[in-house]
Amino acid sequence: MVTLTFSPGVPVASSRDCARALLSVSMPEIRNVVAELEKAGLREQTRVIVGGAVVTEEFGKQARVDATVGDAILGVEICKAWSTS
Repeated sequence: MVTLTFSPGVPVASSRDCARALLSVSMPEIRNVVAELEKAGLREQTRVIVGGAVVTEEFGKQARVDATVGDAILGVEICKAWSTS
């Protein structure tokens, strides 16, 4: 199970809190993270990015994430672009 924690009083869009999964066996929990964000009413203001060798674009679509990446460099570029939009 993935536990999300958000800093009190800090908007999610600017929070540095995150959840990460390092093993493919934890990938199913990403769907749960998205579902919990939806239940909490935070999904519209929270961008979710997943990546790694085992993460496919199809998985990203099924998990309803905003972006999937194959490597950390592209992930950083996407996050930088999001922070300026």
